[in-house]
Amino acid sequence: MKQKTYTISLALNGNIHHVIQKKGCSVAEIDFLRRTHGDTAVTNILEDGSIDTDSMEERDRLGRMYTDIKISEVYGNIADLPGDISRLKIPESLFAEPPKKAGRPAKKKAAPVERNVADSEPEEAK
Repeated sequence: MKQKTYTISLALNGNIHHVIQKKGCSVAEIDFLRRTHGDTAVTNILEDGSIDTDSMEERDRLGRMYTDIKISEVYGNIADLPGDISRLKIPESLFAEPPKKAGRPAKKKAAPVERNVADSEPEEAK
């Protein structure tokens, strides 16, 4: 299953003087980092691609990066990992751009129509 990935800024332990950039973060990784470093430690969230993975593969990947013990402490041993960023309820102020909404595409505004004022005024009789 395709899951979106993101580039983020991470304030280690919530300290704004120790910020690193991470690319290719899954939604589950963003959730894990927010739970570990603080709700506002992950900022400048920007979609950067997608990966083909499922919850078990992502759990294994995160376990290799952060240890299985830490992942189990946050998610338990069985629970599915989050895969939709909108379910994390992250304030829009922490995104580099507002997150894309699922559903219908936004309506395009009609192009403005130029109006020639001279054409709409009655002509003078000569």
